Amino acid sequence: LFVSPKSLQGNFNKEMKDFMTDHSVVESRILEMNYTKFAEIVRGIDRLEETMKMEEGAKKDRRLSKIPSDFWKDPENPSKGGLYKDSTEYFKDKFAICFFDEVNEALTGTKRKAISDLRHPRKVLLTASVMESDPLDLYRLVAVAKGADFSKEKERAFMERFGNVI
Repeated sequence: LFVSPKSLQGNFNKEMKDFMTDHSVVESRILEMNYTKFAEIVRGIDRLEETMKMEEGAKKDRRLSKIPSDFWKDPENPSKGGLYKDSTEYFKDKFAICFFDEVNEALTGTKRKAISDLRHPRKVLLTASVMESDPLDLYRLVAVAKGADFSKEKERAFMERFGNVI
């Protein structure tokens, strides 16, 4: 799996094809998606129980539509449930490795939460610059990689330990 900002989606497959003679390998083994879609899938799967309790209607249908068809026991009948207990189990089964490109652009809101909540054993975060403005950028990347919860108290403790004001 290769997740990137919407503006860069498709670049990885194009670049890989420059190195590969058999383009079908790239097309059949690599799935690219943007951060918004990734977050929608993770959130959709992880709050499935809540969604299934909702009354029938547009909101429930919209939520269910965000979940890939290969998640379901019966894609035609989501009420039969999913094949996986959560998004981590789903992504671990479907993808040997998950790359997150330009991850510094996804360190807020639901995108950050989705990456952090994914407990994949091979989660690779890619960025051109670990620290863009201050040492907290490094803390945030490590927290996302490890799946740690964000809090102002934890950020403050990190800065007190590792930050030096000059």
